[in-house]
Amino acid sequence: MVEAYWQIGKSIIEEQGGEDRAEYGTGLIKELSAQMTKDFGKGCTVANLKNMRQFYQTFPNGYALRSELSWTHYRLLMRVENDTARQFYLDEAEIK
Repeated sequence: MVEAYWQIGKSIIEEQGGEDRAEYGTGLIKELSAQMTKDFGKGCTVANLKNMRQFYQTFPNGYALRSELSWTHYRLLMRVENDTARQFYLDEAEIK
């Protein structure tokens, strides 16, 4: 699921033309939320889609995602603003 959420975040950014915030971004996310909820059911709330978008922005290299970390782990790591600190926590979370 983590990879799927990353792909959704990437799609949102691409739909916004790669901009950090497109002027229509909020409307786009609301529209996507309504359509995805219709297609897939619960879990595609505006808040979740915003998290997925932030996930892609925070971790732009999808190949570097770690399979041993869950969506909950990544949501917590996204809150760490300092890149060095975030990398430290990622390294510490690695299963040895």
